[in-house]
Amino acid sequence: MTYTQVPTTKNIYEKSLVTAEDWFQVGNKFYDDQQYEEAIGFYQKALQIQPDYFDALINIGFILGHLQRFDDALECFDQCIASYSSHFMGWFGRGQALRYLGRPTEAVLAYNQAIKIQPDSAAPWRYRGLALAASQLYSDAVSSYDQSLLRYRDDYYTWWIRGISLGSLGKNEAAIISYDQSIALKPDFHEAWHYRAGALWSLLRYEEAILDYEEAIKCNSKYWEAWYCRGNLMLDIKDYEGAIESYNQAIHIQPEFSETWKNRGDALFELGRIQDALTSYRRAIDIKPDNVDAWYKCGMVLMELKLYQESLTAFETTVEINPNLPGAWLGCAYVLQELQRHEEALTACDCTIAIQPDYEKVWSVRGYSLGALKRYSEALSSYEQAIRLEPHDAVVWNLRGLALYYLQRDDEAIKSYDRAIELCKDYGDAWKNRAFSLYYLQKYEDAVLNTDRAIELGQGNNYLLWFYRGVALMELDRNEEALVSLNRSIQLKGDYPNAFYYRGRVLHSMKQYTEAISSFDQALRLDSVFVMAWLWCGHSLNELGRREDAIYAYDRAIKLDPNCSAAWLARDTA
Repeated sequence: MTYTQVPTTKNIYEKSLVTAEDWFQVGNKFYDDQQYEEAIGFYQKALQIQPDYFDALINIGFILGHLQRFDDALECFDQCIASYSSHFMGWFGRGQALRYLGRPTEAVLAYNQAIKIQPDSAAPWRYRGLALAASQLYSDAVSSYDQSLLRYRDDYYTWWIRGISLGSLGKNEAAIISYDQSIALKPDFHEAWHYRAGALWSLLRYEEAILDYEEAIKCNSKYWEAWYCRGNLMLDIKDYEGAIESYNQAIHIQPEFSETWKNRGDALFELGRIQDALTSYRRAIDIKPDNVDAWYKCGMVLMELKLYQESLTAFETTVEINPNLPGAWLGCAYVLQELQRHEEALTACDCTIAIQPDYEKVWSVRGYSLGALKRYSEALSSYEQAIRLEPHDAVVWNLRGLALYYLQRDDEAIKSYDRAIELCKDYGDAWKNRAFSLYYLQKYEDAVLNTDRAIELGQGNNYLLWFYRGVALMELDRNEEALVSLNRSIQLKGDYPNAFYYRGRVLHSMKQYTEAISSFDQALRLDSVFVMAWLWCGHSLNELGRREDAIYAYDRAIKLDPNCSAAWLARDTA
């Protein structure tokens, strides 16, 4: 006998089968062994012999359900019901098929028919509950589970799904009691331990929840979902190291679940491990390219790393996936500001506002870009809208003050800075900006005091702060101190002509004319059309008796500004 002639089990059975019952029973053996296609063949033979052999038709329907062919399964059950309208399994099977097809309302009607036929059967009550839960009718689902348990109280599975519906109703204490019943009947039922942990978490009983996740893992060492949820709990309670450890365990078992990598990135980010977080977010995206949260977090991390173009790409991808995320549009705006693309930043702000007009941060970001474009009145309006939405944000009050400063409304600007300082008394930037407005209001003593306070609060590397301090001191005839401040400004920014000009003015007042001329020359090297530098350079040259050089300097001033009366007067008297 060749290999192809060896008889199969199926062939051996077929030679001895006569009745429909014979074919049905052998089909059951193949069904039990999960040899579904073979089982269907035997059931079909039974139906050929006896067309009203409904149990064979029902079993074909359930096998088709196992094979995920739910439409075909439904057809089998409907065929049975059409011939035998009081067939319990026909209605029950129809309910199952409809539930898997995502038609829970119709499924409930089918289960109701099954219950009418066999009111003492627990199964249709149980699955009716699942269909009701799928429709978010959780109270009705619990009632249905209760009916099932009246008929079969030792059903650990029904106790479990009953707990899930109670949890969905926010009845976590009751849910835990239901999970306890399930666990008492089946102590190694890992899913009951898992959901019990979730209920405890909702009740803020974190330590107990962690223990339950660990019990779930003991029951099933491959149950990565428990490790994942344990990580989420750890993330929630800010135990970031513990969260990472849990996520790593989940990944070891199931490395292809995108959310684990994304949440792992969140924990790494909170620990300041920015590059590692970025790697984790990118792995989440590799697994699920439309993971919108991972793209958004990538954008945030890349912005933190000052990789602005890559950050912009990440935020743009986020809004391509879901254009209704205000935070992602705002991220685009932030990055576009860093790239000095303020018109585009305004467009991103407008998209944010269209989705969420009461989002305070977008109004302040919008104000900043308008200010950068010198549209100060519009910027002021944006800041005022931000303040209406959140009146306790010191940063926005400070930015509002700046808009008023640029509009030359310094008295109002100072009131805005005062509010910022009231909200945050050590806000160095507000003290600095307040000093600038005080200077323009010619309140030089107060301006100096404010610059000193700003320096105390960490603004000491701001060249403009030292510059205005120096000029205010000059106006107060405190020339030695003014010179120190202007020298510090120049040290911080050596290409700022105004600092050299006022340094020259101070030196001139101190009768150090040679040094003054040198300072004016530095200002003119940086800005050759600086009229006042030519004028004062002429004054210092004149003081040294260098009449021809002084006249040359005055002529340069007059050429640049024929209306400079001081230059004309000085030339005439030189």
